[in-house]
Amino acid sequence: MVKQTIQIFARVKPLGKRQTPGIYSVNEIETSAFDLEIIVPRDLSDGFVNNKRESYKFK
Repeated sequence: MVKQTIQIFARVKPLGKRQTPGIYSVNEIETSAFDLEIIVPRDLSDGFVNNKRESYKFK
């Protein structure tokens, strides 16, 4: 039997005054593995061409 000694936490900063809220989801992949996905919508004031990342995934 394997003893689990490492615990992982996600630390997220609070939003600023002019930031749009993001959407997050936590999915259980296996019995001991989780997947965290954060989606930050693009700001329309940045213009049509906006190369910022919109989706972040962590395992």
